[in-house]
Amino acid sequence: MKHYLINDFEFTNDGVKKVFYELLNEDEYRLYMYAKLHLKKLEIDSPYEHFNVLQFEPIEISDIEYSVLDKYEPKGCYYILAYLIQDLIDKAEDVGIELPEYTSQITDEQLMQVIDELSNR
Repeated sequence: MKHYLINDFEFTNDGVKKVFYELLNEDEYRLYMYAKLHLKKLEIDSPYEHFNVLQFEPIEISDIEYSVLDKYEPKGCYYILAYLIQDLIDKAEDVGIELPEYTSQITDEQLMQVIDELSNR
């Protein structure tokens, strides 16, 4: 199985450094890249300001790198995939797609269907 890493940062308008970090498996990478290719940009509200959750480029990492990074994830980071999935869940009703009540029951295919509907608007 391939693994990917998003590890980036940006400064807010008031100079606060926001760190974005995410370890992705193949399925998560596929969902992220599908959204990135179809939506191009997805503005998300954060505690500081709006940011484009699709601005990052995941890089492929080795199994050894993944096993080390998986044990020592930094604290206090923004997890991009969590923002993306929550925003897609929030927008599903707006595009007429009914998702299961529990997020653990939502499939990638259902989220991709939301992405397709959003990209057609």
